Amino acid sequence: PRTPGGTWKGSGAIMTEIRAGLMYVSRSPLVLVLLVGSAATSILAGPFQFLLPALVVEVYHRGPVALGILSAAIGVGALTGSLLVASITAWKRGMLVIGAGFVTGLSLLLMGVVPFYFAALFIMIPFGLGSTARMALSHSLLMERVEEAYRGRVTSLFMMSWGLMPLGALPIGVVADWLGVRVAVSILAVLLLVATTVILLTQRRLRDTD
Repeated sequence: PRTPGGTWKGSGAIMTEIRAGLMYVSRSPLVLVLLVGSAATSILAGPFQFLLPALVVEVYHRGPVALGILSAAIGVGALTGSLLVASITAWKRGMLVIGAGFVTGLSLLLMGVVPFYFAALFIMIPFGLGSTARMALSHSLLMERVEEAYRGRVTSLFMMSWGLMPLGALPIGVVADWLGVRVAVSILAVLLLVATTVILLTQRRLRDTD
């Protein structure tokens, strides 16, 4: 259906519009912290997907079927997280974004510490839940608070943050080869928990966001 508005007209110069979008983000503290948090999660939690096959082979001593079941457990958590987010009203969603980051980080830490396959099956459920809930909540908060003229550009930046995943995958892959996959996963977890703690302690605007 048609939406009201439509009075804004761009200048047509693509670099000018991109620059205007970036300036808008830099002037919007809540938008900026949501985008930075998304990028941090992508860089620190995303590479775990690349380490999962090595974890299955080197730690659990299992094969492709076990990997598939672990991935399915992540999917169960992700579906649960999506349904929970869809049922949430405008209540403490900023704190829920931060809480979802802690759930993701703690799940990763348990994966690095606990070397048992059947324990990993249960750990992957909150991992998928936290990752999906944080992403969905962040996106919904962005769409609600970004001015209509900039929604497309902010959404582009939000989606581009997931393209940063290889920036974390390469160095953590080197660490996994050098120190072992469990140590690599634990490092990712600790860094994500530290980043989430910094956001919790410094971003009052996000903490107070409903």
